[in-house]
Amino acid sequence: MAIHDVNSKGKNLMLLAVENRQLHIYKLLQDGNHKTNNLFDYMDGNGNSVLHLAAILSTDRPWLDPNVVLQMQWEIKWYEFIKNSMPKYLLNYQNNKGKTPEKTFREEHNELVKSDTEWLNKASESCTIVATLMETVAFATSANWTFLRS
Repeated sequence: MAIHDVNSKGKNLMLLAVENRQLHIYKLLQDGNHKTNNLFDYMDGNGNSVLHLAAILSTDRPWLDPNVVLQMQWEIKWYEFIKNSMPKYLLNYQNNKGKTPEKTFREEHNELVKSDTEWLNKASESCTIVATLMETVAFATSANWTFLRS
C-alpha cells in the first residue's frame, strides 16, 4: 500500500526513484509493477511523468571526475534506460507546461551540450598540436636517416 503513497509534491515512490537516479529501487519497482496498479501512470503535481523526471538535469554526479562529457553520457543513458522500460503510450505525454519528455530533455541539457562542445573542441586542438609535433619529429628523423644512409 505504501508504494502508492504520494508526497506533498504529488510524487510516488517510482517518481522519486527516477528523479533521484536510484537504479536499484527503480528496477525493484519495475519488476513488481505487474502485481500492482501501473506505477508509470502516476504524474507529479506539475503533470510530469516518469520520463519527464528522467529528462531533468541531475545535479548529482556518481563519479569523481566532473567532466561534462561523462555527465552528458550518464544523462543520456539514464534517459534512454527509463524510456525503453516504460509503456509506449506515455512517451509523448505532455506535462502541464505542454512539454514532452524529449523537449524537456533538450531544454534541460542545452547548457551541458554547449560545455560539452567546448571541451571537445579544446581536446581536438590539443590532439592536433601533438600530432603536428609527432609528424615533425618523424619527418626530421626520416630525413636525417636518409642523409646518414647516403
